[in-house]
Amino acid sequence: MKKSKLDRIPGLVPELLERIATFTTCSRDIFSFLRAFPLTMLTEPLKALVELLIAARKQRVGIQSSDLFYHVWPNFELPYEINDPYIIELIKKAIVLISVKRIDDVDVSINYPLPANTKFKLNLIDTARQLECAMDKWYHRIQTMQINFCFLQKAEVENLCVAIATLPALNQLSLWFFSDDTAPYQKELINALAKSNVTRFQLHYFENEVDWDIETTKTFASWIVEKPVTSIRLHDVMLEDDCTEILINGFLASTTVTCFELSEFLLGQFYSMARVIPSTLKSLHVDLNGDDGFENLSTLIQNSQIQSLDLSGEPSAISNPSEDDSNTVCDLTIKEFWTCTLRGLHKLRKLTIQRQSMGEECCQGIAAVLPQLVELCLDDTGINDHGVDIIAQAIPGCKRLEKLSLANNGLSYASAVSLSQVIPQCTTLKTLNLAGNCISSIGVYALCPVLKYLDEVDLAENEIGSDGATAISKVIPQINRMHILNLKKNMMKIKGVLQIIEALSESPHRQGYVNLSETFEEEHYTKCERALEKLQDKSCCYIAPTEYDWDD
Repeated sequence: MKKSKLDRIPGLVPELLERIATFTTCSRDIFSFLRAFPLTMLTEPLKALVELLIAARKQRVGIQSSDLFYHVWPNFELPYEINDPYIIELIKKAIVLISVKRIDDVDVSINYPLPANTKFKLNLIDTARQLECAMDKWYHRIQTMQINFCFLQKAEVENLCVAIATLPALNQLSLWFFSDDTAPYQKELINALAKSNVTRFQLHYFENEVDWDIETTKTFASWIVEKPVTSIRLHDVMLEDDCTEILINGFLASTTVTCFELSEFLLGQFYSMARVIPSTLKSLHVDLNGDDGFENLSTLIQNSQIQSLDLSGEPSAISNPSEDDSNTVCDLTIKEFWTCTLRGLHKLRKLTIQRQSMGEECCQGIAAVLPQLVELCLDDTGINDHGVDIIAQAIPGCKRLEKLSLANNGLSYASAVSLSQVIPQCTTLKTLNLAGNCISSIGVYALCPVLKYLDEVDLAENEIGSDGATAISKVIPQINRMHILNLKKNMMKIKGVLQIIEALSESPHRQGYVNLSETFEEEHYTKCERALEKLQDKSCCYIAPTEYDWDD
């Protein structure tokens, strides 16, 4: 048999292809990539991955009712229980391609084998019992852990401290506390952190404020300096002036921190002490609620190497201009930030603005830097249809943009029309979030022809009716490789929902799911369940009745 040209490419070895493959971000892309090469050029794990992807397309990967959806790649988000020996064997061979597996439920056992060196990312540990269970099962495997505790007793805090200090593979930790039960134990928690191997740390306090004393702050600052800490995020931790100075000095002395979060209070203190951010910092999250914050921020980051910038405000500060306010002029200080400072950030790739008022000049400033961005998030900014049109005009010139989020802005169908005209011209754009707007069925009509270009689309809470559902059902065959289409909380009613489910049942395969929760009345739930029985792969659609009382 004559060898293909690919077989004769010098230096293109299977191990190199395996390395390249690990950088692909979704099942569709890696499948296309691997199918472009002869099987003889693939490693055994890659061959198994190809077969596993084919099996998933043929709906051979069984789904339990408890599993909402699954993605084979890149995280092997698979059903916890698989009984097909052929599929289990493929997983066993292919899963060596990943080093970390995400676990969402510590109480569920995985019935297929994992390599001994596979580490776990544990999400949503809500109770002390779950933490104890995770430590018993995976003590040496836990690499990432998110703790969400509401109420803690002293003994439970002590157990948490032991876990933080002793888990050998733990390097990323998020602590989310929803009460002030931990306030008396701040010193113990930070002491445990200082003894740990954690290098990425988030601490969130919700609906409560916790004070750190000098000793606790010194321990935390020493940890930043002495350990290879790379990421720090602190929410609602209260510091006196002397403690603030200790914390900032610790941050400035670090040579490893690349991601840092500043409250507006800390921003002012930081500005008075440093005047410029360290050159090692690549990601900055700042809570801004006033003009002074923008002025200080502009000075700090001017011409910096920042790659990711996240600016958020307090919910009470949200301004939602109407269509008549499209000529709103930003305050002079804020205007300078958008028109001058932002354009000087030549390394910027990810920009997130939330709960900040967006005038026309702000939109123009963002449009000017959009071609260099990979991600843009403008959720809860009050940006209007005119502002979206300004942003949309810059999209055809984008060669990197992958994610665009415009959620919760009250946008009308006009924004959907503006975006639909430019999406085909931006081949890199794969994720679009328009949740919490008012694009209605008219906006859906505009978007339907371009959905095939996207991998993830969120249209939740957009006043989409049964007409919009009908339009979506007609393009279902064209979007069978889409990861997620979220239609939650739209008034599509039973007629529209059944049309979409029927279209799904006729699709040859799907790689993701459609969320139809809260789109129909509770009295029709049984009818929807019967319709779902026609689906060979139950994971491709999620339903739940709404609490609203809609008229048929």
